[in-house]
Amino acid sequence: MWKSYSKNSPQPRSAFGHIVYNNKLYVFGGLLSREDCDNSMYTFDLATKKWEKLEVTGDVPKERSLPGIILGNDDKLYCYGGFGDYQPVYEMFNDLYCFDLKKNKWTQIELPEKSPKMFAHNTMFDSENNLIYTYGGHCVTEGMETFASPLCSEIHCINLNDNTVTKIKPKSEKNPKVRMSASACLIDGHIYVYGGGTGYTGLEDTLDDMWKFEIESSKWEKIEFTGDSPRKNRASNFVSFNWDSKPKLMSFGGIYEKRGEIAINNDFYIYDLQDSVWEKVGLTMKDIRKNKAPYPRYSHASFLFTDEEEQIWFGLYGGWAGRWDSFLGDTKLIPLKTIMDMERVVMKTEKEKEEEIEEELKEMKKKKTKKEKK
Repeated sequence: MWKSYSKNSPQPRSAFGHIVYNNKLYVFGGLLSREDCDNSMYTFDLATKKWEKLEVTGDVPKERSLPGIILGNDDKLYCYGGFGDYQPVYEMFNDLYCFDLKKNKWTQIELPEKSPKMFAHNTMFDSENNLIYTYGGHCVTEGMETFASPLCSEIHCINLNDNTVTKIKPKSEKNPKVRMSASACLIDGHIYVYGGGTGYTGLEDTLDDMWKFEIESSKWEKIEFTGDSPRKNRASNFVSFNWDSKPKLMSFGGIYEKRGEIAINNDFYIYDLQDSVWEKVGLTMKDIRKNKAPYPRYSHASFLFTDEEEQIWFGLYGGWAGRWDSFLGDTKLIPLKTIMDMERVVMKTEKEKEEEIEEELKEMKKKKTKKEKK
């Protein structure tokens, strides 16, 4: 079901930037350990299944994690912001770099001096108007540059036609809370946002709401959805696609709520934009042990691509499994049709959840008793 590739892969990492271009996955930067970031560019050829470290030239960005990376027009990749190495001092960035995907060359683009420094934000591209949009994240124009720096719920627009940065002031009465590491994407003039975190301490800092921002009117609208949603979730990311002529969003993994506690998951959640319904595709630990499913993770890469036979695939790379020494470096691929054909997990009532937990506790007690008797 899943195909795994690890030969000659880069050093395991999380919190990096990624795009898919010309049937290759591009990976830039990321966190390699508690103290070290990277600024290398790697590619994974989705046809030959081979990794390569690119020899790059030009104005190479500093090492960083949690940057905003998007694919722009004219064979260009753009990188905005990020968080630098933890030693000797913390550093947040407000720089913009352009990477020529044909020449493997970096060029820094000069922006206004007071452009916001940010990391753990979402970055999206409007190809028709040549605009970059950022949402949320840690965001400051001056002052504190740490993981305790202020969060925002603002949308900024970087105009690549004149290299200006504008903060969009919402005209709606109700707007989302501040957050970082949300799932977000731009579709047909609307920015969709789900979840994210308001801090790092636990469940109370993780969100489960969904919003839509209409760029033309500059108005937010809270989306009322049904079905089995990702619950409180952050550090996942969306991929968007059409299935049976209906637009869909899909997320994999992330930090989420499980039985009232914070956990890391490896489930798929699929959202129907027309019907506002979430569905869950669950994967079991048994599948993981048999290498039929990826290990739970967050701050990873999720992506889609189409092969030579016009089959659409879903892919994963890297991420974090929860401890400082548990960065992942695997690459896993699965046909999108296989995911869409998987059995959906039926949402359980609170009573059913309580009964399930009670049964698990009974089973654990039995095993413990048997062990003690031996």
